[in-house]
Amino acid sequence: MAELFSKIAAALKADPSIAQKVNGVYQFTVAEGNKAWVVDLKGTNGVKEGAGQNNCNLTFKTEQDLVDVLTGKVNAQQVRANSFLIIIYIYN
Repeated sequence: MAELFSKIAAALKADPSIAQKVNGVYQFTVAEGNKAWVVDLKGTNGVKEGAGQNNCNLTFKTEQDLVDVLTGKVNAQQVRANSFLIIIYIYN
């Protein structure tokens, strides 16, 4: 997982305009093992391990579900339809 989020961080550093297009803070949580990563596309434009303040929390049942969505192996709608993804949007 660390390698995948490192690639996201590198992509944001290489092209900060990606963050400007999204303009939000997302937390990716894995219920199995209670792990979390925050991807800030609003302020610091960075990635950090651990829970934090966010606009949207995407909670996956397993690490593999998260990897499959982030790598495009499956789309989030498929995972959500199978009750492996919970999305909580926090408007602020």
